[in-house]
Amino acid sequence: MVRSFDVEIQTYEGGTDRWENRWIVAGEAQATEMLERIRGALRSRNQWSPLDSGSSDRSRGEWGFNDEAGAGWKAEVSIELAPGPADKFQLTLRVSRMRSGVG
Repeated sequence: MVRSFDVEIQTYEGGTDRWENRWIVAGEAQATEMLERIRGALRSRNQWSPLDSGSSDRSRGEWGFNDEAGAGWKAEVSIELAPGPADKFQLTLRVSRMRSGVG
């Protein structure tokens, strides 16, 4: 069952080689369900691949891809409880250019 979420942008900043976005997300879903939807979106766009961070933390994830110029990019996603009501989470997405390509 696909659930909808209310999303409020908190910050959106960065430049040409890195950026960070933060949102407050509210809905009936658990943090792990939200992260699974993000994982699915990353896998289906721009050929992002999961990176093995060595962590079993299911509230975080890392992905990488190589752009058309061969530059490597890394995305880090985390989700945690936001201050306030229990059904709100803070979702953070950090994207940065890597020194070398992925894989």
